Amino acid sequence: MLYDPEIYASRILPLKHIKYTHTVSYCYDVIHENGGKQIGIPAMAAHYGIRNDEILVFGDGPNDVDMLRDVGFGVAMGNGCAKAKAAANYVTTDVDNDGIYRALKELGVI
Repeated sequence: MLYDPEIYASRILPLKHIKYTHTVSYCYDVIHENGGKQIGIPAMAAHYGIRNDEILVFGDGPNDVDMLRDVGFGVAMGNGCAKAKAAANYVTTDVDNDGIYRALKELGVI
């Protein structure tokens, strides 16, 4: 995690084989250039024999867009960015307004 890009981004950018993805205004994920949630989730699912159509994820930031788009069912939080909402199959209420619970209830998971 990179919490202050103005101070640390210049130190991170020259590193080989990494990229950073924006999460919220002050925070970035620092990951391998060929990594990310959209890579890790299918790898984990394959390992455990889970089909893509059995996967449900929640996201809210630019770093979640690929994941929301590429899994079986993506849920964007109501407080999420426009790109996350556009990539999702479903948009729930804000995280502070029980968004995860509401989505799980409305989608019949619980």
